[in-house]
Amino acid sequence: LLLGLGGLALAALAVPRRLAVPFALFALGLGTFLLVGLAGLSVIDRYLLAPSLMLMVFAAVALAGWSMLEPGRVRSAWTVAAALLTVAAVAFTATRLNLDTFDTDLRYRGEAHVSLEQVLAAPAVRRGLACGPVSVRRGRRARHRGRDLRHQPHRAAAPGAGGGHRRPLGLGAHGGLRARRHLGVLRRLRQVLIDGAQVARRRGPLRRRAGWALAVAGLLLGALVVRLWGIAHGLPYAYNADENAHFVPKAIGFFGHGLNPHYFVNPPAYTYLLHVVFAVYFGGRQGVSEAYATDPAQVFVVAGFAQRGLWSVVWLLYLAGARLFDRRVGLLAAGLMAVAFLPVFYAHLALNDVPALAPICLCLWATAGIVRFGRTRDYAVAGAALGLAAATKYTGGIVLLPVAAAALVQFKTPGGRARAVRGLALAGALA
Repeated sequence: LLLGLGGLALAALAVPRRLAVPFALFALGLGTFLLVGLAGLSVIDRYLLAPSLMLMVFAAVALAGWSMLEPGRVRSAWTVAAALLTVAAVAFTATRLNLDTFDTDLRYRGEAHVSLEQVLAAPAVRRGLACGPVSVRRGRRARHRGRDLRHQPHRAAAPGAGGGHRRPLGLGAHGGLRARRHLGVLRRLRQVLIDGAQVARRRGPLRRRAGWALAVAGLLLGALVVRLWGIAHGLPYAYNADENAHFVPKAIGFFGHGLNPHYFVNPPAYTYLLHVVFAVYFGGRQGVSEAYATDPAQVFVVAGFAQRGLWSVVWLLYLAGARLFDRRVGLLAAGLMAVAFLPVFYAHLALNDVPALAPICLCLWATAGIVRFGRTRDYAVAGAALGLAAATKYTGGIVLLPVAAAALVQFKTPGGRARAVRGLALAGALA
């Protein structure tokens, strides 16, 4: 948190123009969370996933934002301070980390799982389960836990522009060649040098891009591993009521009752995604209905794989951070996202919170493009991503403010008013 706030302050000083978009998303996401709490509604830690993304970006700015500055004392001081802070953080973690705490927590969760099985196996509980749903206060109905089961290089320099034939003649004289007799050879040699310089200039960026691609690929692989680790945790019980009561059953219900969810407490985009995954994996209504009736855990495992398939949000955050600031910041922010507790934990549940982060990051990437380039296609992508984010989770609509902020930045530039108005109209139509 402190590192993210420090990065926010540094970005405000170093690149204030690029700060408008991520700060708008951070402020609105945090403000929405606070307003929900003040209204007396339930607040859950996963509601902070969107603003936490921006904290990761700001933290990456604090550690790698020096790369956006011109060489000088400020950049050198920032680099040294970031390196010292990183070393200090690693040393602090290494000396304070207590693996016994993790072992205790995991043992506690395992014992809770065993205890639940023992309670459900008790004769009195089994007789009670046969009664079905029971009434509770406020007229609500609570289903027994038993119904929540799931089985689950070398540089080459071209000759100077004004050098004429002096350089090849010099090479020829040094090599014992006579300029007049071997002028054709010298001209060919000059062309070889020019071609070599052009190839070298092309290979440099290609090698750098290949290096960044390998780094991102390794990061994505690591993110996938930590999201697959523990995929069978909790099976065959559903410890989160939302995944068992909302998304998975509704996705299965589409096979028999049409695609109208008749339920809008949660937007239906993620439910539609699960419906498509179930149709592909189980082959349709009969296959998924039989699996859900006989082995519900199999259905939840498939839903979990669909959830983990959205680990590409790490890549999208890299793209957004790279476009907002630079590649170092994007890669570091994606690295934090890959191992951060909340995104990893909720990637293990069939909920819509983590899937909503994918269109949010895509909209952030397109919004950064609006700030930097002002292109119509960036408005189009931002609008489509905005609509998809809100259709996945209502609070995903907070990316509307960053889009508006980016359009305002372009509106204030010379000649940018008409393009900003047209772009906003296009984004609104596609949303």
